[in-house]
Amino acid sequence: MNRLTATVKEIVNIDNLHITTCQLGTQSLKMVSLELCKVLEVDKEVNLSVKSTNISLAKNFRGDISILNQLKAKVVAVNNGQLLSSIQVDVEGFTLESLVTLEASLSMELSVGDEVLVLLKGSEVSVCG
Repeated sequence: MNRLTATVKEIVNIDNLHITTCQLGTQSLKMVSLELCKVLEVDKEVNLSVKSTNISLAKNFRGDISILNQLKAKVVAVNNGQLLSSIQVDVEGFTLESLVTLEASLSMELSVGDEVLVLLKGSEVSVCG
């Protein structure tokens, strides 16, 4: 499980749907939830988590996409296995792991130092306990 520390900047509620915007260094991250965690308050620091299998990567991405969380990152490690690859990236001083297929890693020609976008659906981000 990947963990990030961010500051809550905005919480928008409509009925039981909540969209929380957090600041992660110079970048922002949105979290979509049906229930609002009691620790979420504007200007409060929170710990967020996301599974390695829920982190997608894009290299040389151009175009529109419905995923709003597009965090700039740098590849710090590539570990290619027989079927899966573990790609570690640095986002604002936090190391995140993305698990992708070996085929995806090889087709993207990922290597240490590459600049990539970390793509996270807002519904895949959660508050750590």
